[in-house]
Amino acid sequence: MSTRAQIAVYEPTCKTYVTSYSHFDGYPSCLGVTLLGEYNDKDSATKLASGGSMSYPGKPHTDSRIPAKRVIGDKALSDHMQSAWADYAYRWHVGLGRWEVSRDGRIWAELGPDNIDD
Repeated sequence: MSTRAQIAVYEPTCKTYVTSYSHFDGYPSCLGVTLLGEYNDKDSATKLASGGSMSYPGKPHTDSRIPAKRVIGDKALSDHMQSAWADYAYRWHVGLGRWEVSRDGRIWAELGPDNIDD
């Protein structure tokens, strides 16, 4: 069974997301730890979120990769999560310079030791 996730970069001044789908291991104790360890800056987060669908970070999901999507606002991201059956969303918040995690795409918490357990 897959734990699907959306990985996004959020620009708060214009309330836009660039987001890509990640198919496997999307729970915080796996994908969250990977994001904090390997993609914990704006440039690497942007490259990852802009790269299109993936099985998990660094591995394309299929030979015909689904491109990243641009959405405006938390409701649009939440709707996009639901259409992809995503269990989690992760966003690099450009204004705060950090990863955040959400179960619904609307309520966000800083990704860190307090919320990386399953």
